[in-house]
Formats: sequence, C-alpha cells, structure tokens
Amino acid sequence: MDGLEYHTFLQGDVAHEETLRQILKTLGDRRADLVLSDLAPALVGLKSEDHLNSMQCCLQAARIMERTLKLGGLFVLKFQSGPEMTHLRAYLDSRFDTVRSIRPGAIRSTREMLFICKGFLGRQSIASEAKSKNVGKHEGVDQWHGELQWLRGQGLLDDE
Repeated sequence: MDGLEYHTFLQGDVAHEETLRQILKTLGDRRADLVLSDLAPALVGLKSEDHLNSMQCCLQAARIMERTLKLGGLFVLKFQSGPEMTHLRAYLDSRFDTVRSIRPGAIRSTREMLFICKGFLGRQSIASEAKSKNVGKHEGVDQWHGELQWLRGQGLLDDE
C-alpha cells in the first residue's frame, strides 16, 4: 500500500502480542483518537460458526482498543450479527458513553453490522470492582432473616 502523510501502516496478526507491542511502540506516549476494526474471519458458510468467528475477531479488536484508545475516543467495530452480539454490546456499553448499532447500505453482507462507540470511559481496576462491604457474607441472608426464622418454626428448613 502506498504511504500516506501522517499515517503509519503496520502489518501483523491481531491475535499476537507482538502486533500489539508494535502498535504501542508506534504510538509512543500518545493514544489513538479513533480505533477502526474492519476485521472479518474467513467465512465457512455456516451462520453460527461465522458469527462466533466474527465475535472472536471483535474480542481481539477490543483487546487492542482497550490498550490504545484515549479517554473520550471513538471505536468502530464491524461484526456478523447473531445471538452473541448482545454480550458484545453489554461489554461495549460498560466502556463507552454511547454505543449504536447500524447496518449501512454499502455493507456487503446482510448479516454484517457496525457498532459505533463514542466517549471511551476506560476501565476501572478489577480491585475496585471486587470490593464490597458484603464480601465473605452470604448475599441476602440478612434480608431474609425473618422468613428463614418462620421456615425453621414451621419445620420446613433444616440448617444442617
């Protein structure tokens, strides 16, 4: 491909860690304003297989996006529609202010769609997500204390 002013082209497999290292090295101390993913698996002609392979490509793209996109940035992701897209959407909703799905007329397949994600929020550390005042305590037991006592009194609950 011919070079473009202010652009750097890298070739690599998105599933390999070396490709991510090359991207990070090229960016240096900067982060991307926009990450575009036009990844597509080799289609086998089976809807469920093609959809799951597309979701795998989306996960690879998201892994790179998480490390390279600046806060507030945009992420555009192509995928094959199917049942797992709801899980992908839930993940994207947790990382962006706004997520929209569209099917542009110019897309080659009736099953291909795009997620347009605006306002990258980043990710909180797992430690802050795991902290809870109820850690080590059975969730909801205190809420049902009265009902548990009643069940014991009726002989319907055996604590052993």
